[in-house]
Amino acid sequence: MTLFTSQEKLVIRFLMISMLLGLLIGIARQKIILNDNRIDMMNSSLLSLDQKKTDSKTEKSMLNQKRGTVENPIELSAEIININTATKEELLTLPKIGPVTAERIIRFREDFGQFQALEDILKVKGVGPKTFDRIKPFITI
Repeated sequence: MTLFTSQEKLVIRFLMISMLLGLLIGIARQKIILNDNRIDMMNSSLLSLDQKKTDSKTEKSMLNQKRGTVENPIELSAEIININTATKEELLTLPKIGPVTAERIIRFREDFGQFQALEDILKVKGVGPKTFDRIKPFITI
């Protein structure tokens, strides 16, 4: 006399295998999460080191600004440029102005006439408020 029918045995086997697989998957997930946490902790410690380096660079650049020196030699060579008469090469010397934006400035000038105010350069596609703040000390009309 058997305790379970063949169908009941099949269901019991299925349930046992499902539970075993669930247990194995749970263990694997925990190990992956632990490894990810270790990696996250390592990354966060590296990020804090990078932040310390960035902070020291910021402090150094602030000191240089107080002393009147400039850290980037490109900024030293930048002279004040008239945006109404500047050539493409002259516009390329401005910070954050690439060849495409320089062409757009020239094309805008040709299409709409000379810039009446420095802020008019904001109408050129590719020149936003941040770029304008960076180039403002180097441009004139």
